[in-house]
Order: sequence, then structure tokens, then C-alpha cells
Amino acid sequence: MRAFQSDDAFEKIREKIVSMEWAPGTRLSSNQIAAELGMSRTPVERALVNLERYGLVEAENGKYSVSTFSLKDIVELYQVKEAVETQAVKILLERGGLSDEQLKELRATAARHSAAAEEADNSAFFQEGMEFHFLLVQYAANSRLLQIHQMIRYETERAQLLNLLFPKMTDSISEHERLIDALARRDLAAALAAVSEHSCKTIERYQNILSQPTFHRAVLQLNHLYQNSDILSTG
Repeated sequence: MRAFQSDDAFEKIREKIVSMEWAPGTRLSSNQIAAELGMSRTPVERALVNLERYGLVEAENGKYSVSTFSLKDIVELYQVKEAVETQAVKILLERGGLSDEQLKELRATAARHSAAAEEADNSAFFQEGMEFHFLLVQYAANSRLLQIHQMIRYETERAQLLNLLFPKMTDSISEHERLIDALARRDLAAALAAVSEHSCKTIERYQNILSQPTFHRAVLQLNHLYQNSDILSTG
């Protein structure tokens, strides 16, 4: 029961942080959170410890707050993500490439990602984009690579929400398509170039977002813009 409550607390706190309902820098009181969630303090405190491991919470002198982030943090995050996905692509192609079923699944995910953009469905757009990258690493069948990729997942989810402040979110679609085409041809050089290009352009997009003079004020409005997206309830 305690483990269940801790997991429940983890998910509910994570949702509030990733959605920016609790903005970066917000002080977190385990007593207040426990009262809001209708549980004791112990599972909440365990959840906060775990959330610190995932980079969503910061602890100082025994007090917790929602972690802040800057362009430097996002650059570091995507450098790690690029390194993991680069290695995944190398493993995939050294083993002979994607199976027909894997290629079909990756194309289907990319198609849903594109359709979500056309329908202006932010929730599905972000969800399918995350799924695309998850599959890429999963196909490499390296448990440690996947573990690292999952460790930065929640920080990536929160960073992706910033795209709502940028009018053009669909560049990643063509970048994904170029990667799929390279994988289908089993062209290692082209696939690695596509991964690198996607990472560099993603960082450029965030640089544009974070340089906006109204960025900090706009961040406080992101949860309203996102309208309780389904991506926040995924495990």
C-alpha cells in the first residue's frame, strides 16, 4: 500500500511539474502536498526524492522546490539525448537494420505525429514525438541505453511544453522523415547526420523560445494553454 501511494504521489506531482501548473522555482511543502493528495507525508517525501533523481525537483537544506532550467540545461539534456540515440542508430544498423515490422511501426508513429500537427492537437503531437524517439532507442535492445533515455524523459516532456510559445512546431516532422528514410536504406552516415541535425535544430528552436522577452511571463500561462494534455498521464 505504501509503495502504491508513493507511486501515486510521484505521478500526481510529476503531472503538475511537467505541465508547469507548478512553475519552475515553486517551493514544495510535503505537508501541503500530502493534504491536497489525501495521504500521509511519507509517500509524498519518497516521491519527492524520486523526482529529484529525474531532474524535476531540487533539494536544498532539506527543502524541495520545482527545478528551474535555462538554455544551458536544455542544451545538456539534448546532448545526452543525441548521444543515446546516436548509439542506438549505430547498434541498429550494425545488426542489419530495422525489421519490416519495426520500420512499419516507426513510420506509423511519424504519420500520427504529422496528423496531430495538422489537427493542432498539442497533446497527440507531443506524445507521438516522444514515442518516436522511445521506439528508436527501444529497437536497439540495449537496456542501459533505454534506461538513460527514460531517465531524461520527464525533463524532455517539460521542455517540449515550451514549444507552445513558438509558432512553428512542425519542423521536427521532416527531420523524423529524413531519419526514417536513412534507416530504411541502412545508410549509417545519413542516419547519424539526421540524428545530429534534429538535435541541433531542436536546440536552436529552444534558443529562440528562451530568448523571447516575454518568456518568463508566458511560462506561467503554459498549463492553461496545454489544457490538461493526455501526455501528462502517461507512465
